[in-house]
Amino acid sequence: MQQLTTKAAPSNAWHAGRGCGQSKASSNTAHSHSITFRNHLGQVVGHLVDGWLTKRVDTRLHQLRVPPAWACDVAHIEQLRQLGARGVKLIDERGRIWTAPLARWRGAQTIDRKHGEQYVLMLSKWDVEDSMGPRQLKLFEVAR
Repeated sequence: MQQLTTKAAPSNAWHAGRGCGQSKASSNTAHSHSITFRNHLGQVVGHLVDGWLTKRVDTRLHQLRVPPAWACDVAHIEQLRQLGARGVKLIDERGRIWTAPLARWRGAQTIDRKHGEQYVLMLSKWDVEDSMGPRQLKLFEVAR
């Protein structure tokens, strides 16, 4: 599951994958503090930054509608747990920052919608920071 790479990826080279990405995490030995997360196609979908799996996402493409949630690859969450990481941070197309500490992923349901097995975390479980400052979505609120 883990693939080690020795070539440093430029920090602006990552892009959104489906949900929170899939399958492989690789350690960047040129910068031992940096871990790169890759999907099943080998594309970079995120990086570990200050203890957070950080990804850029487009809500229109990557946010689940039914149920209203974000999905993240099971292997990535397990890798974060092994590393003692803080959680998952998503940055959407509007600049909003969605954060979910690892503790919130416990007991999350799993799905497989042709992107590998993923955990599903309802939108109400995410903290959202936007131009109005940090806030948590209300129970039936859907981000737009």
